[in-house]
Amino acid sequence: MTPRRIALGAVLLSIVAALVGLLVGRSIESPADAALGAKAPPSGPITVPIERRVLSADLRIRGTLGATDSTEVTLAPSTIGSPDNVVVRAPAQGDTVNEGDVILVVGNRPVIALVGDLPMYRDLGPGDLGDDVRLIEEALGRLGYFTMTADDTYDADTAAAVEKLYQGRGFAPIGAPAEVTEEIGRLTGEADAAAKERDVAALRRAQASLKAARAKAGARLPANEVVLAPRLPARVAKAAVKRGSRIDGAVMTLGSEVAQIRSSVAEADRTLVKPKQIAQVELTDTGDRFSATVVSVASEPGTSGAGPERYAVTLAPTDAPANSFGADVTMTLRVRSTDGK
Repeated sequence: MTPRRIALGAVLLSIVAALVGLLVGRSIESPADAALGAKAPPSGPITVPIERRVLSADLRIRGTLGATDSTEVTLAPSTIGSPDNVVVRAPAQGDTVNEGDVILVVGNRPVIALVGDLPMYRDLGPGDLGDDVRLIEEALGRLGYFTMTADDTYDADTAAAVEKLYQGRGFAPIGAPAEVTEEIGRLTGEADAAAKERDVAALRRAQASLKAARAKAGARLPANEVVLAPRLPARVAKAAVKRGSRIDGAVMTLGSEVAQIRSSVAEADRTLVKPKQIAQVELTDTGDRFSATVVSVASEPGTSGAGPERYAVTLAPTDAPANSFGADVTMTLRVRSTDGK
């Protein structure tokens, strides 16, 4: 074979190889190219779970469960009561206080709650006069210890009723000071001597003085053993002392037995809260649930303890758990919803 024929054969072989490679390359397809060229599968049904319910929008606000009004209780200073100020028995938040109850024991002496529109501001005893005496006699009358018509004079009948008040609670009343007792003893001796000597004039003088001295000898009422509250029954809205602590300022806050929830909303939410609206309430600490009804929504910000840019909201709870006064709560109010499911 000549060299020319050999070269020509090589050229032809190269051309054939190139054509074969081109044809094979066109027939090979990558997975990506195959995916791009594939047709979409036939469409089928798409299913998801559905439920039939009321669609709603809720407003959640925080508040505090407390009393509609409150009275801070402090103990007045006394010159005849016990100087000890260690609390032996303390109240608990939520306790109910009735007239005549011992609400506190300080230094083994009682603190008794009575109704009156004046605070207890002084010690009272035989011979004292004033409106505070009348308030004490009226309270003793309601408790069944004072049967006379209440007036402004602390006399022997008042002292006898005070003695019964203390004895009925297991405590001894504060009696006459030593000088009064000594005077009664001296005058009794003078009356006896005058009687033996049959000195009528001296006997009359001794008897008159003895009667006046005995009038000073009745039970007295220390200012630090009585608390006059505007209204009772009431609840302990806040207990400021505990067993073993010392009295320093207020001992408790009394509130009416009618509970309420105080809260507030921002201006943007004020129009969403309306009187008579029902809220679902949850106690923050225990998770207990109950309902409440909106009583009022403030028209001005910064009132009734609300912040300067918030509007006070008051609600009346229904069946709030016992001893929940002072508790923090979270309320949920439904502000919008569909008419049905």
